[in-house]
Amino acid sequence: MEENLGKNKAEAARERALSINPSCRVDVFPLFVHQETLETVFSEPVDFVIDAIDSMNPKLTLLTWLWKRSVPVVSSMGAARKRDSSCIKVADLMDTEVCPLARQVRKGLKNRGVGRGIAAVYSTEPAVPAVFTEEELIAYSEEEYSRGRPRHPLGSFPAVTAVFGLTAAQTVVNKIVSFAL
Repeated sequence: MEENLGKNKAEAARERALSINPSCRVDVFPLFVHQETLETVFSEPVDFVIDAIDSMNPKLTLLTWLWKRSVPVVSSMGAARKRDSSCIKVADLMDTEVCPLARQVRKGLKNRGVGRGIAAVYSTEPAVPAVFTEEELIAYSEEEYSRGRPRHPLGSFPAVTAVFGLTAAQTVVNKIVSFAL
């Protein structure tokens, strides 16, 4: 939303949730997930977690922490450079295929002793090739360099990222309903 430009995304998400249902409780933790912040984030019990972290180490840290405590989680994998929402699937992370991010996450989790039991939203569509001019890559790298290591842009199609999020939410709802039966 245009009114959210420049706003902390955790706070913007909180405001959006409260605009939909003012009675819900939304706790915001505008911080990076790492070993030292997990106790703060999970200071109270949670029923489910939806992970949509893009950075590898924080994602692995969160998923490992949740798995070791048997906290149910649905983890979103790579939506960048995907265009076909019909290729979006849900499976145990250890059963995912095609998605390069899921492959890296599986490997990282196995190295940490994590096994089956993490639901993953992923796409079986191969990523479309990125096409950038040399000038665009240089400009992007210079901008990104001020915020950490140089990265290449990974564009996302909003319809696909929306379906990833809706699929993660529906997966949680399905699990809650199946527990209630």
